[in-house]
Amino acid sequence: MSKEFYFLTSNAVFCWDEKHFQDIMKDEGLSEIEVYKAEPEKQSHIFWCEENSFCGCDTSETCGKLNCDQYHPRNGKNGRCKFHSATLYAHGEKIILKIK
Repeated sequence: MSKEFYFLTSNAVFCWDEKHFQDIMKDEGLSEIEVYKAEPEKQSHIFWCEENSFCGCDTSETCGKLNCDQYHPRNGKNGRCKFHSATLYAHGEKIILKIK
């Protein structure tokens, strides 16, 4: 089973795992928090850089050895960077997470 992610608001740009929200609830003394489920969507022409936290066009002009100091090929030699992800997340249904 893949890890689930959540957005804090309906217009949030970044999503986080449940542990992040559990920590928020503990820090702020909350018993529950309202969040939006992040629904994964596969993309073919855009990507998410997990290292630099940005979305770009899937070309060698935005991702690769010549354009990025954090480029690290998945196979250790060349090709797609280990931080390149074709999965982006859309806002899903509103749910309530309860403290554990």
